[in-house]
Amino acid sequence: MIKERQLREDIRFMRERHVYDAPIKAYSYNGKRCYYRYKDEDFSIFKNELSSEELTNLRSTLEMSGRYRGIPNYAWLEEVVSNLEYRFGVRPNSENVVSFEQNEKLKGLEYLSDIIDATVNHQSLEIRYVTFKGKEILSVVHPYHVKQFNNRWFLFGLEEGENDVYISNKALDRIRKISTSDKEFIKNTFIDFLLFLMI
Repeated sequence: MIKERQLREDIRFMRERHVYDAPIKAYSYNGKRCYYRYKDEDFSIFKNELSSEELTNLRSTLEMSGRYRGIPNYAWLEEVVSNLEYRFGVRPNSENVVSFEQNEKLKGLEYLSDIIDATVNHQSLEIRYVTFKGKEILSVVHPYHVKQFNNRWFLFGLEEGENDVYISNKALDRIRKISTSDKEFIKNTFIDFLLFLMI
């Protein structure tokens, strides 16, 4: 239960800041007394549409939050994001860019956040990588999907070789350094990673 003072402060805040564009009006009765109601009796904050700026901000927030779906200790986020998507009819970026399992302490995690950001934001990366045989290579990768498998993280993407481009996977624990590349991002239009990684 709230106190009368809190209720008055909330009403004042909504009137002064035009929160929800609520048409709140004070009506006098019995001298100094008054009551509040919406000038438009059909108005409801639950019927109020979001502005295009609010929708853009909400979509960005959902995209950012959605990156952490499935990560251990973030289970609560699934419900919050799903409720917001349903309530406002907003869907974030539909590309499937990350798969998670339930192991939390893996090598290469220091690169995970930057790689996910690059994947979602369509940013090519320059990666210094050590192969299984110990050879260090530097290549440009257009990141498409990140997956945890057998206690390791892997980045799948389009890699630019010396004479060609090809889909590669790189274990994050073999990455020595990543940085953004000036190469224009080549968008994934040919692999559905949800199906590809189930085979």
